[in-house]
Amino acid sequence: MKKTSILIVTFVYGFLLQLNAQTIRRVNNTPGLNDPNVYTTLQAAHDAADPGDIISLEPSVNPNYGEGTIIKTVHIVGPGYYLDKNPNTFFDKRVPSVGGITFENGSQNSSITSVAFGGVSINAENIKVERCLFHSVNTGVSGRIVSGSTSTGNGSIIKNNIFRYIFGSGGGSSNMTITNNIIVGFRGLWLIENVSNSIISYNTFGAENFIYQATNSTITNNIFDARALLSGATICNNCLGSSISNNLCTNINGLPSGSGNINGVNPSTIFLNGGNPWGYDYNGGTMYAVDNDFQLAPNSPAKTAAAGGGEAGAFGNGANAYRLSGLPKSPIITSFTNTGSGSNTTPLSITISVRSNN
Repeated sequence: MKKTSILIVTFVYGFLLQLNAQTIRRVNNTPGLNDPNVYTTLQAAHDAADPGDIISLEPSVNPNYGEGTIIKTVHIVGPGYYLDKNPNTFFDKRVPSVGGITFENGSQNSSITSVAFGGVSINAENIKVERCLFHSVNTGVSGRIVSGSTSTGNGSIIKNNIFRYIFGSGGGSSNMTITNNIIVGFRGLWLIENVSNSIISYNTFGAENFIYQATNSTITNNIFDARALLSGATICNNCLGSSISNNLCTNINGLPSGSGNINGVNPSTIFLNGGNPWGYDYNGGTMYAVDNDFQLAPNSPAKTAAAGGGEAGAFGNGANAYRLSGLPKSPIITSFTNTGSGSNTTPLSITISVRSNN
């Protein structure tokens, strides 16, 4: 039963990603799989892959697939996260996970989608991290020389994720797109630091420190839950040349006046049930909040705070809105049953339920 279901899910990934010319490298440690393209770690699948291949992280008995250093263009796909905490997710609730992932020179234009992992270092251009759950993003300069040159984390797309902070090292990163994320505060660190010429939009932030040194950037349509900040604090420090508009800030007047910014909002009016979703064990590093805790209350002032009267924060922005559990952009199998066995005279009967998830 499990083997059949995993094969179905892998087929759906390949079909919907429309990358059928590439090989799907499966990562799964279930005993007895007879597919030559099955590997037990992310790194082994990467090392065997050709540029452009898909690496599919699948549920298994022990779905922890190690760390990965990526030096070629690959597309890593998982089934999402919080599968047992939100409705209408995959019928198999086991979540594959990996440790830290580093995109080095040579991995330009790679992507990772719907994966739970430790953290990501981006040292190559145009990397997309989408619909993932992880600790942090560090962008910088690669120490790997290819054809006499190195690479940087410029042009990264960080979209529809839940994580803790972004830091641009080695002189910072530019031309990033940071949109529709839930960014959960980490004590003593800025949530976004040292970026330039970037778009920071439709995010839901909660922390003691927000944005530092985001220069010549567009900061718009975000929610800044500042209930942990003291009066007089500012949301964006040293943000020279940046446009800051149509954001909402709770508790304090941390945003520039005018330009559609809204300050001093009562935080109990923002999220569902009037709660505080920012529960976090700062010392142990455990995040207690779940992504569905950050959905807006029906009468939340953030519902109309974005430009044009739209919804601010991670769940705004129409078709680009944050998706619960980070489910991949493919039909998902929500139930799977079979008769258990079959023969030449007794067919094996299989019933599956599928729903779309664009």
